[in-house]
Amino acid sequence: MKTPEILYVDLDDTLNFYSLHLLSHKKDPTHFPQSEQGFYLSIKPIAEGIKSILELSTIYDIYFLTAPSLKNPHSYMEKRLWIEKHFGYEWVHKLIICNHKHLLIGNYLIDDCSSGKGQDKFTGELIHYGSSTYPSWDSIFNYLKTKHDNRVWYENTEKEILKENFPEYYREGNITWVDDTKESF
Repeated sequence: MKTPEILYVDLDDTLNFYSLHLLSHKKDPTHFPQSEQGFYLSIKPIAEGIKSILELSTIYDIYFLTAPSLKNPHSYMEKRLWIEKHFGYEWVHKLIICNHKHLLIGNYLIDDCSSGKGQDKFTGELIHYGSSTYPSWDSIFNYLKTKHDNRVWYENTEKEILKENFPEYYREGNITWVDDTKESF
C-alpha cells in the first residue's frame, strides 16, 4: 500500500457541538461567550465523529484543521486540550490551527462550512459535513472507507497485472522499467 492519504477534519460543529454550546451560553446579543476562558474546553463532542475518526485513523493520515477564535486567545490552548480530552495525548501533535485552510495540502477536508476559511479553495476534496450529500458521520465514514477499499483494490490489481504481463520488469515492492527503444550512443 502506498502512503496513506491525508485527511483533515474541522472541529467546530464537525466534531463537536460548538453552535449549541454557544447558544446555551449567550446571555444577550452583545455577549461574546466564546471569548471566555474555559468555553471551548467544555464543548461536548459528537460521539459518531470521534468514533469515525478513530476507525479511519487506521487507513488515513488524519489531522485536525481548525480556525481559532481570534477574540479568544484561550481557544488555541483549549482546542489542544479538547483534542487530548477526547482523543488522547498521542493525538495532540495532529492539531493544526489555521484561518486559511486552502494553504494546506491533502486529499480530503471534512468541514461543516463550504467556504469562509478557504474551504472552497482547498485543492483536495471537500467533504461538506451536514450537507445533503454527507448529512451524518455515518455517510462520511462509508464514503471514505469505500474510497480506501477501491484504492487498495486498484493498487493490488495493477500489481498483479504488471507481475503477470511483465515479470522480467517487476520486482516485489519495486517496479523497474527498462526502455529498450532508445538507442545508445
